[in-house]
Amino acid sequence: MINDMEYIITNSLLLFFVIGCLLDVESAIAICGVLVFCCRYFRIEPIPEERLRELGFVPVGVPSTASSDGKGGVETENKAFVIAHRGGGADSPENTIEAIKQAAKNGADGVEVDLEFTKDGVAVLIHDDTVDRTTDGKGRITELTYSHVLTLNASNNHPHQDQFKITRIPTLEECIKVCIRRKLKLFIDCKSTDSKKTSDVLISMFEKYPKLHNLAVVCSFYPNVIYSLRRRNPYILTALTHRHRVLSRKVDGTERNKEPWKRLIAPIFDAILEWSHMTWLWYFCGTSFFLCHKANISQHLVERLSNRGIRLVVWTVNNPDEKTYFGQHLKCYLISDSMDPNYKEEATT
Repeated sequence: MINDMEYIITNSLLLFFVIGCLLDVESAIAICGVLVFCCRYFRIEPIPEERLRELGFVPVGVPSTASSDGKGGVETENKAFVIAHRGGGADSPENTIEAIKQAAKNGADGVEVDLEFTKDGVAVLIHDDTVDRTTDGKGRITELTYSHVLTLNASNNHPHQDQFKITRIPTLEECIKVCIRRKLKLFIDCKSTDSKKTSDVLISMFEKYPKLHNLAVVCSFYPNVIYSLRRRNPYILTALTHRHRVLSRKVDGTERNKEPWKRLIAPIFDAILEWSHMTWLWYFCGTSFFLCHKANISQHLVERLSNRGIRLVVWTVNNPDEKTYFGQHLKCYLISDSMDPNYKEEATT
């Protein structure tokens, strides 16, 4: 496993070379020195490996003696760790209590849900910016009050909507209560860029429900959200989330930005962000997990993260052959839309 000194020396030399090509040697030395000092001084220590194993987050394919409640059990080889994407959106209405309960019944090790806020600041579960796709309502979630959100049917557009009664968009707290009762791992994907609002809500939930420290992993595409949260509570498990060209392209490949100037600079920031993920963000934030789109996974990335003691979580893996490849061959944690082993449909992510 890589140690601090190896990390500092390797990345300092790389940074010095890049800056030295642009500026004079004295400036490169000064800038590198300041950046390395800040990174080392302000970094947050990661959760110890022993603690991760105690909680049941054992690397795939190695002996495990931890039970789902973190108290230990019979030693067995750890199998693929499968997380229900949005609670298992292919099996039940996504990001709902019904989906979480169904995922638990279907044998999921954990659920991944999406955190956003209503106009009046209530933390709710929803993936999109708007409620249009998943409910019978319309509008941006941040422009709707919680009382209005409660009137919407979250199963309205689901393929199996006839199997469900009217389903509501739940609050984060409702989700937490269900996961604690079922001892289900909970991956909370923070959608808001407001690091203060997000960390305020999450800190209050971890204080109110201390068992969350044994079950929950807070994830985000926004490193500032993760860093802000861990500065306030360094005992919370966290993950950085990433895919190629996330700032310039949507998952389907279409342009994310309408303005010409944003289209011009977004690829530059994409390159900087990806370089940062591979070189220093994981170290600075002290994260224990890295969530990555399946199209961006390589053996090199797996080995690189493994050497850093970071669990790689691949999304969204639906095809049985892909589950075998990523889970058994590359030994990654999996995020899937369905707990049905025969499910093959490629869902949008």
